[in-house]
Order: sequence, then C-alpha cells, then structure tokens
Amino acid sequence: MTWFKKSRKILGFMGALFLGHCAQNPSSCETGVSSSQPSQAPVLMEENQVHPALLKVFQAVGCEPLEGADPYTTLKAFNDFAQTHFILDQPGTQKLQEDFAPGGRFADREPEITAALKQLGLVGSLSPTETSYDQTLILGATFEVMNASRFAFLEKKVWDQEIEMGDVYPLTSKRPLYTDPTSRHTRTHERQDVDLFCQKLKIDPQTIQTEEDAAQLSIWGLPKALQNRIKSPSELVVGKRSDGSRANTQDTIERWISHEGVPTLRGKKILVITDNPFISRQREDFWNVLKKHGLSETEITIECVGYDLGDVLRPSGKNGVPDPTFKQVALFRRLDNLARWIYTWLQGHPPAQQNLSSLSSDRSGD
Repeated sequence: MTWFKKSRKILGFMGALFLGHCAQNPSSCETGVSSSQPSQAPVLMEENQVHPALLKVFQAVGCEPLEGADPYTTLKAFNDFAQTHFILDQPGTQKLQEDFAPGGRFADREPEITAALKQLGLVGSLSPTETSYDQTLILGATFEVMNASRFAFLEKKVWDQEIEMGDVYPLTSKRPLYTDPTSRHTRTHERQDVDLFCQKLKIDPQTIQTEEDAAQLSIWGLPKALQNRIKSPSELVVGKRSDGSRANTQDTIERWISHEGVPTLRGKKILVITDNPFISRQREDFWNVLKKHGLSETEITIECVGYDLGDVLRPSGKNGVPDPTFKQVALFRRLDNLARWIYTWLQGHPPAQQNLSSLSSDRSGD
C-alpha cells in the first residue's frame, strides 16, 4: 500500500475515532498545538504584493514566481500550480504527497510550510473579537464536523462566553450524508458517528439522512437554553442547483441574503462559525456574494471564526503515540483549502481574472 493510500485510510479511520470522542467530550478538544489565534485577518495580498508567506509555501514545493511578473500574474501562476498539485484526489497532488512521505524530496519541509500557512491564517483557531453580533451563522458540513467543531464552538466560545449572538441560523443543504458521489470527504464512518449519537439521544438514526438533518441532530445535543436560540435548519436549507449538482457555500449564502434582504443587512455585524482551514476561503465566499448584491465592507461586518480541525481531528496511534503520517495528511488538507482560497479570491478580484475559464467551474468545495 502506498503512503498516499495509507494516509487517506488513517485520516478517515482515526479522524472518526477522535471526532467520536469530541462529540461526547467537546471541552477536551479545545486546545492543541495549533490552537493559538492568528494575529490578524488572513490575506493573500499585502500592500499590493503577494504575501511573503504565500511565496514561501510555493517556493518550498518548487514553484518559483515568474521573474519580473506583477503580483496578479504571480498569483495567477500560483493558482494554476495549486489547482493541479494541491486539490485533493488530483494526480499531481498524489505525486506531491509522495514527495512529502518519509524519504521524499520534500520530507523535511512540513514545519516550514505549516509555519507559512499559519502566517496566512490557515492554521489556528479564531475566536470572536466582539461581545455582540446581530446574527450568527453556522455553516453546514458533515455531521462529524458540525457536531464536534462548529456547534461545539457555538456552545463553548460564544454561548458560554455570554457573547450576544442575535438570531442563530444554520446554513445547510439537502446534500445526502452517506451517498453523495460528488463529495471529496471520506464518509465511511459518518453513519457510525450518527448512529452512536442518535443512540445517546434516543433518536431513530434513519431520520438523519441529509446535511440539514445532521445540523438538527447536532442542535439536539446542545443545552436546552441554547437550542431555543437556534432557528430550525429547515428555515434556510438549500436544495440542488438547477443543473442537478449539489449546493455549495455560496449557494447557502445566497439563500441567507434572499431571506434577509440587502437593505436589512446594511450596518449589521455577522458572526460566521466554520473552522480552519476553511475560514479564509469561506470568508472570501461571503464577500464575493455580498459584493454581487452591492454590499461593501463599509456596510456590513462579516467575521469568520472557529476551531482548527487540526485540533479536532488530531488522532493518536498505538499507545497514544501520534501516527507519523498524520501531519502530512493535515498539511494537504490545508494546501487543498489554500488552492480553493486563491481561486475564490481571483474570482472576486477582476484585475486578476485572466484565463479563469480554463479552471473548474466549481472550486468552492464544501
């Protein structure tokens, strides 16, 4: 078995084990090696130049910036490389993963790249910076991630800290939990996690079939007083697109905007709960959609927060010793989201929007 195939099995199996523990003991999953909060909002461009940490990431994997190129051209070149080598399940990505395996040419570069990704805001938990918000949104995901990370964050880092949440809306879709062929997530243990949690709450697991259902299941596991503050996931749920493909983050944002209305959103402070390494890209998703509706950063505040999945999905190997391949698996989860963040950023910044038609029409991920 190759390192790549072995690492995927480890991520699915051990991630499920640890998340099952977190579902019952969320307070034990709040700290970890990557839990320190980034010092500022993540950026790709700094003072109209490509962020130095972004340069470090690509140089570390052998992708040098074009000599004499302007920052946008450099970012476009990095995007082309990232779509081929960072997106999970791509042939180029599998080859790069082999290069990070023990004995590979990049085997010693994981600490350097992880440090650069932390500078970019892709590593570490982010906590709310305000004491009061007009609304709180919980982004949908697998049951594992929503229950052990996103709703746990709502309880421990918002509710328990007595932060004013405003109305709380889960933004979910009708995506099947167990059989969605378009998902890049490993769902092998999703049914097991749902069954165990349903058993604990004395709920029929056959009633939990979609992302919307999984959000409701997560809510039922929260303190009753907090449950009463959260709107039903059915209120803003999104179905499939008109072409039959599944809804993504931007579709759920569109549904939220249509429900609220643009005039109502002006002047509001919105707290969005997701998790790293998704925070930066999903924040970009919000701004791309909001700008389409004429809302600028001076008119509405969007603050994306959440745990780091490197903490929530941190399994142990034999006798409590961490598996040596887990760091590489976690690294490529972050690189995958860096690729999606760059692509989403380019979509929202017209001066950089050159030859984007050659890329996939849906790089927004989950």
